[in-house]
Amino acid sequence: MPGDIAIAGFNGLPLGQHVTPQLTTILSPREEMGRLAAKELIRRLSGKNVYRRQHGVGFTLQVGGST
Repeated sequence: MPGDIAIAGFNGLPLGQHVTPQLTTILSPREEMGRLAAKELIRRLSGKNVYRRQHGVGFTLQVGGST
């Protein structure tokens, strides 16, 4: 099967890091995403305009043996 199919995960879940081959995964900055969402929610609840509708927080590709 290697070479015929590639599998990737999301957020580097522990299970994907302990299988063979190690799962390639996308790591997203979940804490930063939560902080930004909370800030925007507080602004909205305070009656203020939405600062930004989209935030580019980036991501990291952690390459494993599954791709």
